[in-house]
Amino acid sequence: MAVVTKDTPVSTFKYLGEVLEILGVPIIILALLGFGSLKKDDIGWLTISWGVIGLFGILTVTHKEPRFLTFLMPLMGILCAQGVFSASELFFKHIPFPNRFKMVFLVLIIGIPLASSIQHSLQYKQTWDIQYLEEGKAFLR
Repeated sequence: MAVVTKDTPVSTFKYLGEVLEILGVPIIILALLGFGSLKKDDIGWLTISWGVIGLFGILTVTHKEPRFLTFLMPLMGILCAQGVFSASELFFKHIPFPNRFKMVFLVLIIGIPLASSIQHSLQYKQTWDIQYLEEGKAFLR
């Protein structure tokens, strides 16, 4: 608690930059594509309100940490899945490929963002471990 209250405030742009760095650009693109393909029905409005309320809740806190985003990770998963579905639907509608190529495209459209997100998350974990190791030791004393 002392760390949170004594720590310096974090600006919204710095926080969003850290989140973008952790998640990676492909995940953000898929989530935005999924957000753009939401319908204006009960599920779409529930998804939008979950994201807006959750994000504004995080952004109104003075001391923001990227780990606060864990509340919105299920939403990111839903939006990314919707983005993959929208991209594949758009791609397959305009380009007639055999089923084998469609499967390769789906694996690529899912695999690249997933690999990017895993890489960014592991780098962030290493940074977190190095940065806060001493701070954690200070609390244990």
